[in-house]
Amino acid sequence: MIVKKLREIYSVDTISQDKGWKKINEAVSTIDDDITIDFSGINVVEPWQCAEFRTLLENPKVHMIFSNMESMVKRIQMMCIIEGLDENRIVNKYVEVPKEKTSDEKKIEYNGKELAEKYFKVDTENNVVTFNVNDKYSQIHSTNTLNYVEFAIRKISEETGIKKFIIILGTISIQNNVLEFLANMIVNFKIEGLELLVDADNEETCKNLGLFVHIANNSKYNSSARYDIIRKSIKEGTPGILIKYKKSKAVDEFGRHGKGEVVSSRIAIFRGFKPGNKTITTQRTLPDGTVRVVNEIPYVMLVDTYNNNLFYTKQHWMVEHDNEEPRKLMPEKVEIGMEEVGFADEFLGSKYHFIFPIQDKPEESQVVIKDLDDEGKNIKQLCTIPERMKIVFDDWGIKYDLESLDRAIENTKEHLKNTAQN
Repeated sequence: MIVKKLREIYSVDTISQDKGWKKINEAVSTIDDDITIDFSGINVVEPWQCAEFRTLLENPKVHMIFSNMESMVKRIQMMCIIEGLDENRIVNKYVEVPKEKTSDEKKIEYNGKELAEKYFKVDTENNVVTFNVNDKYSQIHSTNTLNYVEFAIRKISEETGIKKFIIILGTISIQNNVLEFLANMIVNFKIEGLELLVDADNEETCKNLGLFVHIANNSKYNSSARYDIIRKSIKEGTPGILIKYKKSKAVDEFGRHGKGEVVSSRIAIFRGFKPGNKTITTQRTLPDGTVRVVNEIPYVMLVDTYNNNLFYTKQHWMVEHDNEEPRKLMPEKVEIGMEEVGFADEFLGSKYHFIFPIQDKPEESQVVIKDLDDEGKNIKQLCTIPERMKIVFDDWGIKYDLESLDRAIENTKEHLKNTAQN
């Protein structure tokens, strides 16, 4: 099979008359093999009106390919069927035509390239890219600016393969609608495998950005996705803190009861999952793109919680209760639906939030009575929250994941050290 562009046979841009088709017939008549004529880029006008085209069509050795001319090809194929010819010799191929960029797209590309080339600092040694916003902008009050930033990040990542980016906001003024846009960028990049970190000196900016990130995450995570994230992130027996929100009928813009007002913050241990009692109907997109409605029973998260005012070692309990012999450190068992619980920095819940026991401030440390010395005096130790948890759990023989709690102890030490230095 010989394949030739039409211009190799007959150099024209448009073919609409019999004389043109006659020249093509004359050219192919000298070829003994089958031939495919590619009409891509040629303006073909109503070929069925021309007798010479019909002659060409009757030649069983001639195959034709047209580009983006589906309706015309179907009509020619119909002619073949009616006249008893092989219609499979006539093919239409779809070729994506480059879309003309809009003025907005051109503006984003121009400004994005400028940011990437002049203001994004690429550290190939540590595989990280940093953009100090103050180098370019004194304020960000429009989401257009973040369109330029997004373009720059994608461009640099494609060119360098770097997946980690840091935006330094400093004390720059930034509107909430822009923070919301930035939060969605963070979440979308995360899904794509890119890590976008934001460094801001303004406490209110940090708080609002964090909440907007949670909103963006919540919109993407149904019960099944929440279950998968928690299951993959922590082991059964992982110690943490379970935060409970104030009960209310209404929820705030972040989906939390009581406007996110905390009524309790208890030491806790994650004890795994069990199937819930309610069946919910959801839509699931299959790998082939089809959407299927499915009924599923979402899992319930199981958590043991401990009253802070009763969370003592045995010796500490006796000191606080006139030498009364302690019996058992009894947990309150809590069962939480996936939509009700938030987890770490991943997403928010309507009623609860489970976080790792990382202490934020030095003043949150407490004195714990560990034991008695040889003289019968109390052995005391100033403990961080995770250190206190470990001592009390061990004293009562409560099972927990040692690795995760030791990691929380080290992370707390590091956090408090950095806080003291700043």
